[in-house]
Amino acid sequence: MKDQKAIAKTKADEYRVLVISPHYLTFVKGLIEATSKHVAKLDVLFYHTRWTELSRFLPAKGNLSSRVRRNTLRRLFDNKGIPKNVKVHIVNGFFGVLDRRSPAYGDRMFGAMKRRILKEHIEFDMIHAHFLWPCGYVAARLSREFKVPLVLTAHGYDIYQLPFTDDAWKKRIGTILNSATYVTTVSQNNLACIRKLDVETPVEIIPNGFDEELFHPEDKSECRRLLNLPLDKKIILTVGNLTPEKNYGLLIESIKEIKARRNGFLCILIGTGGLRAELHRSIKEKGLTDYVILAGGRPHDEIAKWMNSCDVFVLSSLMEGNPTTLFEAIACGIPFVGTKVGGIPDIIASDDYGLLCSPDDAHDLADKLITALDKKWDSKEIARYSKNYTWGTIAERMISVYERSFHR
Repeated sequence: MKDQKAIAKTKADEYRVLVISPHYLTFVKGLIEATSKHVAKLDVLFYHTRWTELSRFLPAKGNLSSRVRRNTLRRLFDNKGIPKNVKVHIVNGFFGVLDRRSPAYGDRMFGAMKRRILKEHIEFDMIHAHFLWPCGYVAARLSREFKVPLVLTAHGYDIYQLPFTDDAWKKRIGTILNSATYVTTVSQNNLACIRKLDVETPVEIIPNGFDEELFHPEDKSECRRLLNLPLDKKIILTVGNLTPEKNYGLLIESIKEIKARRNGFLCILIGTGGLRAELHRSIKEKGLTDYVILAGGRPHDEIAKWMNSCDVFVLSSLMEGNPTTLFEAIACGIPFVGTKVGGIPDIIASDDYGLLCSPDDAHDLADKLITALDKKWDSKEIARYSKNYTWGTIAERMISVYERSFHR
């Protein structure tokens, strides 16, 4: 590793960065690959629990099965188009999926990642960790051991939920944050949570972004023909895991009300998860089989076509960090309707881009969706606004944090 005097003179295009992450997907992959254009080298370490691969022998039902399947290697690693100066190291082990909140889990993960660093002689000048637990904990220990600057990014549950579980977790997360050279987080809501932890480390809000090469406006009719969707109906789209925090019960209840007030529309849910059977029953019981489609999972590079096929994108979530699907939707010029949670109000700060409601009011959500379906939106203005959140723009802001971290 470089000594501190050498680091102080280092320019961004000479940085060798070690990234600790729970996966190599979506917002992590997007930021890393955009950042790679500004640095010399990026090594990414993420953990993989080997026994999750046995999930193919389990019944594809229930939350436990869904949780295990989400941690299989093919669900954690998107190896398409990785830049030449990015190397992804998969740290295999038998870490438990269900015991990640155990303090011992962080210690086991630290040991495995340190061994991989030494075995492969990975050289780095700084560390950037995504999520405070367990990745932030591991990164903090590695930062101390290898004497390099540390940047932490707090995304979601790791800052708005975990520290407030009990006093032990509050102290643990606070210690991790104070071990960093710099902290970034994705929303004002997350920043307010950090402020409750007496954190002395500098903190900056840097939101998530989107891939502008993939997500941009396309012809709606052509996309619908490609996906075999009706041309004569208004389409509401949502994309996300079929899990409790996505609050799909609220969305289905609102669709029931919309059905009573108008026709000629269709709601499509893209995603997989343990709640699929429950949602299917609810749709059937409420007489919505002609109005709501559970479309299952779709490859990320296909989602842009679905975005461009819809008239309104919706998220009914109970909690969020800074959902990438929001950015991807507005990048396609699609208005957003969603709940006032997490970082969503930071981005949808004007009715020119979307409408927001309470996460516990199906009537309000129905009203907002009907208004959005009937409103004449300026799609070009929505897409233009989204340019503030391209991964290229976000990466430049992160590089600025890296530079400040080196010179603190």
